[in-house]
Amino acid sequence: MTIWIKDDSEKVHLGISGDVSREHIEFLQMKILDRIHSGYRRIIIDMNRVRTFDSHGLDMLKQFHLQVATIGVQLVIEDEHGIVKQ
Repeated sequence: MTIWIKDDSEKVHLGISGDVSREHIEFLQMKILDRIHSGYRRIIIDMNRVRTFDSHGLDMLKQFHLQVATIGVQLVIEDEHGIVKQ
């Protein structure tokens, strides 16, 4: 998995490419939590370049999506292939 992060004053944009496993999601969650603690409330994850996605990792990402919503963080998952739905 390769990840790149771009942020501005309003949002964080995370781009992911390659093969994603459960361990990668844990790493991604830590990166997102770092940004949340920095004050960001809108985080966009671009998964359009992901080749494969581990099903356990997908479940973890969906649960994380629900958890951060409870604290007022908008986690947007971009996926043109329909692997991840909000």
